[in-house]
Amino acid sequence: MISGAFSPASRARAQSVFAMGMLAGGTLGQALGGIVGQQFGWRAAFYVIGVPGLLLSLLILTVSEPPRPPKAETVPLGRLLRVRAFVTLIVSGVMVTFASVAFLTWGTDFVVRYKDFSLREAGVSLGPTLLVSALLGVLTGGTLADVLQKRFAFGRMLTVACGFLLAAPLVLWAISTEEKLTVVIAFFTAGYFMSWYHGPVTAVIHDLMPPRAHASSVGVYMFVTQLLGGVLGPYVVGRIDDMATLVLGLQVAVGVMVSGALLMFLVMYFIQRDGMPDPGLAALSGQSEL
Repeated sequence: MISGAFSPASRARAQSVFAMGMLAGGTLGQALGGIVGQQFGWRAAFYVIGVPGLLLSLLILTVSEPPRPPKAETVPLGRLLRVRAFVTLIVSGVMVTFASVAFLTWGTDFVVRYKDFSLREAGVSLGPTLLVSALLGVLTGGTLADVLQKRFAFGRMLTVACGFLLAAPLVLWAISTEEKLTVVIAFFTAGYFMSWYHGPVTAVIHDLMPPRAHASSVGVYMFVTQLLGGVLGPYVVGRIDDMATLVLGLQVAVGVMVSGALLMFLVMYFIQRDGMPDPGLAALSGQSEL
């Protein structure tokens, strides 16, 4: 819906503005959850965060459905999965989601156990810090991605890959340092670079696909990355914590994130070789993107 309302040239910026809501909600929830959880218990935090979210979700009823091509032009799922760049992007997305969700799940527990933060202190210090870094990062990433897209066919993908590669040593810095202020600074900077991902990746998927496949392709991407990466990340890191230490688990997550970022260069190769959108998909849907 967002891609349909904006030109292809501004796609990443538009998606980044949308992603700001998710990032703001997540980080504010972390901060408020830490305060409420320490004062009233963890159950109260779910009510404080969940009930307003349910009420605000009713606003979706005011959003108009955009015009769409006939249903007969829907692109089959099997045909989507024959686009090499898209499938490679999904595998890469599983890896970076593995790491990102693991960091979010275990970050507060890590600083409480290893960096001498109280639960309230972790929520108050890390919550606003990650909120500001995420908002700055998502806007920077969307703008930079659209600028680089004018220079290179894979400019948006390059932005995402570089963001994760720049974030990796900063996360390792946060894990290894003993100073509280340094931990916050390292997480702030890492969060800034990791947030480059949110807008451009949706724009890349829509660049690869004809308009009729925009919703289904993003749906497939989100389903697979969240089902696999979003579930396995916290679970694997938790298992490593049980068998060894949480520090080792987070270091493994960093390694998985770097692997996902490097795999994005293969996505760039396929984009450069095959073009966007995939010629076969454009012909199948009877559409081509202007």
